Amino acid sequence: MSSFTINKIAYNLKTNIKYDHKLNDIFRFAYEEYKQFYPDFKEWFYDKMVIDFYKGNRIIYAIENEYNNIYGIAILKKPNNSISSNKICSLYLLKEIRKLGLGTLLFTDFYKEFNENIFNPNLVITVPEERLFETDGGIQFYRFLNNHGFKLKNANRGKYRLGYHEYVFIKNLSGVNHGNQRYNNHSAQICLRNS
Repeated sequence: MSSFTINKIAYNLKTNIKYDHKLNDIFRFAYEEYKQFYPDFKEWFYDKMVIDFYKGNRIIYAIENEYNNIYGIAILKKPNNSISSNKICSLYLLKEIRKLGLGTLLFTDFYKEFNENIFNPNLVITVPEERLFETDGGIQFYRFLNNHGFKLKNANRGKYRLGYHEYVFIKNLSGVNHGNQRYNNHSAQICLRNS
């Protein structure tokens, strides 16, 4: 039996803890998945995401097993002004942990995290076209987003790669109830039985 923990990693200026080693682990996990969809992923991660993380504008969720191996990540961008969007920049779970409800648990915390933005109540996620209708265990990512109230708003052709679309989904968080949150903001235990 394996157990998985959702760890929220947010930089706090008061504690001044450096997360460089953890960020490198997250990069190695994410790079293998994202390099095919985002050719400039390495530059974005180290030149933008890491800098924003240490400014407190990015939050990372890492799903890890009991041996601290990463099985999934989410990177959130919190707006630093009134015109920036709340954004899920990256979201990926390995196939073996999909359908355990971890994505829904993550979204519940995302809503709480972003519901505090009084300037912009919208939450944005973009998805490369190859991922949009990918099916794993009978559910498409498109349907998963729809089930969570995200609506397709745009398709940007050539945004990151020539000839490919990047689909933009938006969810309005006004009035989203996150009172039934099933785990605290720092960790959740999920058990997976090996069959």
